[in-house]
Amino acid sequence: MNVAELAEKFFGVADASVSEMVDYGTVAEMIGAKGSLGISPKSLRKGNLKLINVALQNEEGTIRRINCSGALTLMIREALAEGTSVDEVKAGLLKLNIGEWDESGIAYIVLPAGAGTIFTTAKALLKLKKIDFADIATQAQLA
Repeated sequence: MNVAELAEKFFGVADASVSEMVDYGTVAEMIGAKGSLGISPKSLRKGNLKLINVALQNEEGTIRRINCSGALTLMIREALAEGTSVDEVKAGLLKLNIGEWDESGIAYIVLPAGAGTIFTTAKALLKLKKIDFADIATQAQLA
């Protein structure tokens, strides 16, 4: 079942804007038990705003460079700033998947779907003060 079919089943509406990820498996599966991975030191320099770049070397010695997603890059930088070692980061990357969202052929190391998302039930949200977005938009136009 593809993502559009899931959206239709779950929400009752097929959404063409929902993107589907091609999953290449985990980093650990990609490199194998005797493979290795390295993080480009240039990627970790303070002030570097680019995505963190990782080198994956499989058991045969073939190396493939791949970037972490934007969200994952931010989480890694935060973890390193809090004292996590680079080797601990590498160990965490082993469990993550490599995925591609479009036909560009560019794959990224990605967080699990929904990771870092704060979910609140609709029932709990209905108890809160409501924001009238239409009213806010009208006020912004009048200003």
